[in-house]
Parts: sequence; structure tokens; C-alpha cells
Amino acid sequence: MKAISPKIQDAAAGFYPKFFKNLNAGATYTLESFPGMYRKTLFGMKGLFSENELKLIVDIFNSTMLTPVLAGEHLVWSVQDSIELEHVDKKWEVKKEIILQKISKLHLFEKACIEIWANGFWYNSDDTPQDLDKYIKLLCATNSV
Repeated sequence: MKAISPKIQDAAAGFYPKFFKNLNAGATYTLESFPGMYRKTLFGMKGLFSENELKLIVDIFNSTMLTPVLAGEHLVWSVQDSIELEHVDKKWEVKKEIILQKISKLHLFEKACIEIWANGFWYNSDDTPQDLDKYIKLLCATNSV
């Protein structure tokens, strides 16, 4: 078992004792259960986005810093701004209306999982270069990649 010491805001610290024996029990439960919930959530979204839509999302998260207070909110703003300001929809041959409609139908947790997934391409801990085609395969509708 690995000991860690995350720092959290007072509002988050106040949440856990309302539902768990204490702050530590709640934080442990959340941290331990998150990887499984994350994987199951991504699995449930497999095939939702096209290959090029996924590549666009990964591309724009190269310059996005995730912050807990905006979890699940980065996705729509980043996609919209990148399309409007940098025309990434042209680069990846994606229709703005279609990708934004797909994102709008996602629940907040699903959006947060996509953000974390896209962030993982750029900021994985081993710093090895990733192959974008292989990376998006997890969420593609087909295995053509």
C-alpha cells in the first residue's frame, strides 16, 4: 500500500465526513474507487466520438491545465475556443456542431473522464512519446486504427 498526502480545499474536506466515518475514510474510498469508475466510464463512451474528433480533443489538451474546480468543464470550453480561435476543426476535418452536440450530451463525470484521458496523452508520468493513432484506439468505434 502506498502512502500519499494530497492537499484538498476546505470545502472538499468538509464533504467526506458527511458520508463516511471520517475524512481519511472518504478520501481513501474516493481515491481507491476512481480508477475503476474512470475505466468503466470510458468503456461506456467507446464509439461515441469519431477518430478525428478524438484526435482534436487530444490535440487541444496539449495546452490545457486541468484544475479540480473546473473538472468536467474544460472539455466544452477548450473545444469551442480551439475551433473558434485556432480552427482546429479544419485541421482534423471535424464539424463543430456535431462534436459540440456530442459533448453537450455527456454528464459532468463523463466529460471529466475525457479530459483526464486526453491529458494523459501529453502528461503521462513516464514521459515516453505516445502514438496518437494507438492512443485513441481505446475510444474508437472500430479497431481500424
